[in-house]
Amino acid sequence: MQRTLDHQRGHLNLCAEVQGYDLQLSLIARGVGLGLVPKARWKASPFRKDLKILEPHDFRLFVTPAIATLTGHGRFGPVIDLLASGIENVDKKHNIK
Repeated sequence: MQRTLDHQRGHLNLCAEVQGYDLQLSLIARGVGLGLVPKARWKASPFRKDLKILEPHDFRLFVTPAIATLTGHGRFGPVIDLLASGIENVDKKHNIK
């Protein structure tokens, strides 16, 4: 968004950073601004009929997953191993290195 606004000599004015997709989508539905949300959250939202989805052709959002934990893992070891395995399988499935 910032790159596009810069290109068009616009200005991004961040007024609110909200926690929770429901609150974010309700604010957008009331005309307070715009936001980035996962499409699945929009589809599940009671506000979806009030919102317009824009899908820019040249926009790709990359996320790098990471797991932060104490050394030794303790009781979370099995969960951490499962998450790490899932991340590794996604990387292999999508040819991510």
